[in-house]
Amino acid sequence: MIDEADKAPLDVVAVLKSLIEDGEMRLADGRRIVSGDGGENENEIVIHKNFKVIVLANRPGYPFLGNDFFGSIGDIFSSHVITNPPLESEIELLTNYAPNVKKKMIIKVSEGGREGVSEGGREGGRKGGNTDWKLCLVVGSHF
Repeated sequence: MIDEADKAPLDVVAVLKSLIEDGEMRLADGRRIVSGDGGENENEIVIHKNFKVIVLANRPGYPFLGNDFFGSIGDIFSSHVITNPPLESEIELLTNYAPNVKKKMIIKVSEGGREGVSEGGREGGRKGGNTDWKLCLVVGSHF
């Protein structure tokens, strides 16, 4: 799994694209990762037949400020957009993750994540925003 792929430099994205698209990638030490029936010499590492790559990337633009990952490499993936859950579901998730935290604090953390992003990044008049899930989970785990 690759997370935050939109934050990767474009040269790294190009190398990833060669691995996914061509089934081959040259490593800095001279070895090659190959798919299929390769591996005929000690400098070749054969990709397992069940090898899969799951790549997570944010959409381009504010507030993420990463590269346009989809524009650079999205054509070789089966892409799926995952929207944010409703506030009630988010609170339930955080409550299950941090069961010893008071519900009032869980609600503050969840609402704060939404407000923090939406203040500078309202798009099309839309209220609310993208919760930084990792941050909410980290904050919840520290309570």
